[in-house]
Amino acid sequence: MGSWLGHIVPGCFFFAMATWWTSQIFYHYILSKRRGGTPFRSTTYFQCPGCVKHLPFEPMLKVFFVGCGMGGEIITGFENGKFVYLGNIQHCTMFFFFGLSAVVEIMVHYSIGLPAGIEYIASCLAFGIEGLLFVQHLHGRSSMDIQLHVLLYYTVFACMFAVLVEMRYRSSVLAVLARTFFVLLQATWFAQVGFVLYNPIHGAEPWQQENHQQMMMITTFYAWHCGGNFLFMLLIYGLVRVHARKYSGCVESYDSLPLQTVRSKESYALLSEVSDEDGSLTQKT
Repeated sequence: MGSWLGHIVPGCFFFAMATWWTSQIFYHYILSKRRGGTPFRSTTYFQCPGCVKHLPFEPMLKVFFVGCGMGGEIITGFENGKFVYLGNIQHCTMFFFFGLSAVVEIMVHYSIGLPAGIEYIASCLAFGIEGLLFVQHLHGRSSMDIQLHVLLYYTVFACMFAVLVEMRYRSSVLAVLARTFFVLLQATWFAQVGFVLYNPIHGAEPWQQENHQQMMMITTFYAWHCGGNFLFMLLIYGLVRVHARKYSGCVESYDSLPLQTVRSKESYALLSEVSDEDGSLTQKT
């Protein structure tokens, strides 16, 4: 990650995931608010529509990109036939735990008897390891470099905490949106770090790494990222709401929900029907 591309690539990955999650969260939340809609329940991943709707395509895609990332770190870690860039091992470790989280999601999808909520534990572990490695990633760096990465690992630990809250409050849309917001913030801040430390624009004036005034602007940029990402999520909500109104005659399908969540919703509907029947029998007697 010690390059512009090394920060942009993970930033783009997190941005794509967070945007996808936000659209799906708002979509299912809007459906849950309709008359007869089933209660909202969060999940760590969503299934894609179309020919792959019965596959855990999102976790599979994560595994693919993690494999590409680890392969790139290993290949670029060699010089003259020797593995000399030991920092790449840290990056591979980060990738590994996110890949492990995706594998757990695939196992949950196929219902092989894992404990309920283990996908949240795996996701929390991935963010926790990422944050821990970033904390120990700053020795001998400039003040601005340290500041940029401190703000980054604050965001990573916020992701971890949000996952734990979401695991506890599965029916809260705010809990899952908090996790998505911090992942989105991590994505855009990755890109910001890349442009500050490794600006690829020819002729751009480099940042003064020990200048206090410029370091104050870094913190201001972080605040702008928070506000911008919040507005971006509101924009997605608006677009999803317009889409949902346009196709308001369509009934909800569970194609984009994981199998485990679909089963829980079907169980809820079945219990509701049984309760209604019991109520009707009681009134007749």
